[in-house]
Amino acid sequence: MRLKQFTAPTMSEALEKVRAALGSEAVILTRRKVKGQVQITAAVEEESDVSLQPSQKKRVSAPKTQKTDRWQLDDFLAAHGVEPKAIERLSKAVTALVENDFSPTEALDMVLGKRVTFISPAEMLIRGKAHVFVGPTGAGKTTLISKLAHHYKNSGDAIGLLSLDDEKIGGFEPLNIVAEILGEQAHLITEKDDLKKAAKHLGKRHFLLVDTPGVSPYQPEAIMALKNRIDGLGLDPVVHLVLPASFNAEELPALPVAYHPFQATRATFTKLDETARMGGILNTILESGLQVCYVTNQPQVHHMPTVLDAASLAQALLTSPPSLLETPA
Repeated sequence: MRLKQFTAPTMSEALEKVRAALGSEAVILTRRKVKGQVQITAAVEEESDVSLQPSQKKRVSAPKTQKTDRWQLDDFLAAHGVEPKAIERLSKAVTALVENDFSPTEALDMVLGKRVTFISPAEMLIRGKAHVFVGPTGAGKTTLISKLAHHYKNSGDAIGLLSLDDEKIGGFEPLNIVAEILGEQAHLITEKDDLKKAAKHLGKRHFLLVDTPGVSPYQPEAIMALKNRIDGLGLDPVVHLVLPASFNAEELPALPVAYHPFQATRATFTKLDETARMGGILNTILESGLQVCYVTNQPQVHHMPTVLDAASLAQALLTSPPSLLETPA
């Protein structure tokens, strides 16, 4: 991969510089404002690869050097399960940019960057704050926390691990095992005294990660009961909604509504290795307005979650998802 940084007064001028220097295959990695200028870091690889999805063959990507008619873009988005209203809005904006000589991937990248709030890892996990992870049963909350704990511990940060998961047999054990591997101690909180004991043991930590039991989106009483337990901790936490990307694409966008009592501000999508369609993710973040940073596509704890941004999501959406009936070559 070859990286290069470009600075220009406007986004369009910066993208023109990227295209001239690296070609239409370039992928935008970062974008930011520096002293009134737009600064872009772009990369180009010898081989195009959509890292967000499990490796598949027989994929067709949108052409990057030719204009793409609107119906072609619609087909890609529809194949991923993007809702019709969202397709219409995105298509109008992307088509206008493509008609001004931007590639489909560049255009969709720019549009998604405006419509979705992508945040950096530093913005997702604020140092010195308690971070509580909530979501349905089996969403991968404990696995996500374990990944983050592994990463930050190895980076030299002091981490604290708490769990409210006392509602099922063995619910606390996976986190406890990960803590032991990391040379830490996880604390199960069932009463206020448990939190006081944990606080004495932990002292000051850079990151405090709190696991919770899964709650069904169809059980508002259970959601409110867990919300009251979280409020009772008195931690003033940042709440993260953990959602499985493999969940029913029609119901996935409704989950933030069901879990709204938690007042989550961030969403992490898990189990990306169990789906090839990105429409559920896009529908959910467009509908909810939640900030997004990470997706996970590996169950192993030592694999850090993948950062999701406009460029990688655009590239994934403009790659046709494979059918499970496809025969491997």
